[in-house]
Amino acid sequence: MKIAYISPRFYPFKGGAEQNLLSLATRTAKYGHDVTVLTTNVKFNKEKLKKDEFFKGLRIIRQMAIGES
Repeated sequence: MKIAYISPRFYPFKGGAEQNLLSLATRTAKYGHDVTVLTTNVKFNKEKLKKDEFFKGLRIIRQMAIGES
């Protein structure tokens, strides 16, 4: 099954909602599902994050946030 999660912030941010979604998505991927997380590409600790990456069996796609350049 293909599953997509959408979140304004995601890994590597350490907030409660971000950690809950990371845990949920990782467990879902372990069951063999194709999991994608769509999120924004805001800077984390002044560094740019990859626009497309794989992490713990998840595909993370970061798109430009409104007001970010």
